[in-house]
Amino acid sequence: RNMFMLSRVLLCTVAFVAILALASADPAHNIVVDGDLSDWVDVKSYYDPEDLPDGSVVQDGIPDVHDTDSKGRCDKPPHVYNPIVDILEVKFTHSASHLFAMIRAKGNISQTMQESGNGTSAGRSYLQVGVDVDSNPETGYCLNLGGYYPEGCGFDFHFEIEMYNGTFNTAHIILHSMNNNASYMAARAQQEKGITELGGNSTFIVAYKPYTEWVYYDKKHPMSQDEKSRCPDGPFFYGDGEAICFVEDKTNGPYRGAMDYAFTADGHTMELSAPFTAFMSDPQGQPQVKLGNKINVFFMLETSGEYSIPKGSWATDSTFPIQGYVLDPPGTFQTQVHTVVGVGIGISLASCVIGAAIM
Repeated sequence: RNMFMLSRVLLCTVAFVAILALASADPAHNIVVDGDLSDWVDVKSYYDPEDLPDGSVVQDGIPDVHDTDSKGRCDKPPHVYNPIVDILEVKFTHSASHLFAMIRAKGNISQTMQESGNGTSAGRSYLQVGVDVDSNPETGYCLNLGGYYPEGCGFDFHFEIEMYNGTFNTAHIILHSMNNNASYMAARAQQEKGITELGGNSTFIVAYKPYTEWVYYDKKHPMSQDEKSRCPDGPFFYGDGEAICFVEDKTNGPYRGAMDYAFTADGHTMELSAPFTAFMSDPQGQPQVKLGNKINVFFMLETSGEYSIPKGSWATDSTFPIQGYVLDPPGTFQTQVHTVVGVGIGISLASCVIGAAIM
């Protein structure tokens, strides 16, 4: 297992080799999540290529939009054409208390198939932002384990929304720190008390599943009586008016909690926010997300196959991770080195060769 971890860390290190660009850190922004993108004008854009039906567009040797069945570091997942998940542009910023993300896609990312009497099944889609809160590739999971490429390791949390059966279903947080039922149950017990503990070291390799998934509430966004009665697992109350409801995919929503989201009128762009407190605190009482942290971030869209070509194939598109984003306090401005991640097929192939040699 130690040799496996060595290969994992080395491969992640190699895979993250990139061009360093000296850039001014984006200052904090107070974004109003309302579908109006005018307050995003001054936030830096990161672009993702537009996919084509013939599958000729690749990133790091991987089709830009692809299926979700491939899991290996050196796999090349087959192309799936689905504009709903074809990411074109992303933005990321923060305020004194929240993380904010914007994702623009080629298609209508709010669209899912609605179940009907003629045999049409309910569709699902996930609009996700992954966060490595400690810049440590040993904690958290490797993206390929979830079927997401380009690859990257060390992602501890997701904040995301699920669209299901033609409408919004949940806005939730996911923690990736587990690899078996015992670690899952231990994580759950902590989270019922407002504690999240990162997982992963030289002898404990974090898997994609199992993971914990919860909707977070606070004083400003309390849980309604209806939500309390419907909550499938919970609710659990802690702290100063905080609460969580554990959920799973296709749960009996809607559950919004203290996160927020909005789509533009055409459905092609989504805004998403999560309060720092939704990620809870570590066992020592320190917030997992706080001002001053340096984090890594990736964006991903995933949908079931009702609108895919070939039909029925789940489809996903992910961005290269943004490395070294600093949660600077509002009103401060510093110059920092950002890693602009844009690795090529040569680096990816090299990582596969190194991995084979180590293992």
